Amino acid sequence: YTRASLIWRSGHGKVCWRQATDKEGVRWSQRRLVDVLIEGGDTLREWVCSVQALVELSGAHPVIMGATGGFREAEADGRIQPQHTKALHDMLREFAPTVQFWCLTGDEEAHAE
Repeated sequence: YTRASLIWRSGHGKVCWRQATDKEGVRWSQRRLVDVLIEGGDTLREWVCSVQALVELSGAHPVIMGATGGFREAEADGRIQPQHTKALHDMLREFAPTVQFWCLTGDEEAHAE
């Protein structure tokens, strides 16, 4: 599954974070991005709309959506093709325009943890 964290810098410069939750306070999670991209179509649109709903609920800005090892592996073995990534970018532009998509390198992922 896909999960989200909200990360911000306090007024004193300290980096803070918490798990993202829906409006009922339940931890936000969705299907794995790789599976959604492979299925595409309405499934991808609904997934992106759920990301936008989280953005609106959280008031987060800027919003960076980072893909990690599972996405890199799916690209490497050919399950994710350039057209899948283009479809994601197109859907984000249309339904969640403030969200930036980044596929983190292994080093970036390790540093973020």
